[in-house]
Amino acid sequence: VRLFENLPWEIEIKSLRAFALRCQQCRNDISHYGGPRKDIDRKVNYEEFLTDLIKLSAALARLYHAALLREIGIEDKTLRSTMLHMPVNFVIRQEFEQVGLTVPKRPDPPKLPAV
Repeated sequence: VRLFENLPWEIEIKSLRAFALRCQQCRNDISHYGGPRKDIDRKVNYEEFLTDLIKLSAALARLYHAALLREIGIEDKTLRSTMLHMPVNFVIRQEFEQVGLTVPKRPDPPKLPAV
C-alpha cells in the first residue's frame, strides 16, 4: 500500500487497502493451495477465481508501472494527466473500477468560448 498511496492518481486509501488484501489472499491461495482455497463454507468456482486474478493482475500492473515511472523521474503532472486527460485513462479507470479501486471522477473538459 505504501508504494501506491502516494501516486498522483489520488486513489482512495480504503479501496487501496482492500485491493492489497485481495491480492495478498490470492497470492497466498496460489502459494499454499495451488489455486483457490476450498473452504467448507465457501464454494469456489475456479473460473471466477482466475477471472478475478486476471483483473487484479491488470490493475496491479498499472500501479507498478506508474510507481516505476515515478521512481525514474517522470513528473507527477505527467502521471496525473494519464489518469485525467489521455485516451488511456478510460482503460485504466475501467481496470481499477473492476477491482474496487476508487479514483476521483474525471473533471469536465474546459468549455470553449462561444463563437
